[in-house]
Amino acid sequence: MGGFTNEELDGLNLGKNYKYPDTTTIENQATDIIPVFEGANIPYKFTISVLGLMGMFMCILFYFRHNGMHIGNLFKSLKDKIRMTRGVRVSSKTMVMPK
Repeated sequence: MGGFTNEELDGLNLGKNYKYPDTTTIENQATDIIPVFEGANIPYKFTISVLGLMGMFMCILFYFRHNGMHIGNLFKSLKDKIRMTRGVRVSSKTMVMPK
């Protein structure tokens, strides 16, 4: 899984001749839960992660659609909020002050 070996810890002077606990059973149990992929499986990991992200994004979109919101309505409301309500053109030299 990772970490330091006993010799490296001794080299860092973190307890000379200290009896380090045996963590091989913990590491074996962790690899049973989350499998360790070798370097040749990188395309598979990338594909699985992209499909997972796409699935999450689609779930969010389906949730919004189920509640009556559509992407077109979102952009329409944003366009209405950005547009000036009185039709007054504002130039770059005009200073806008609050009332």
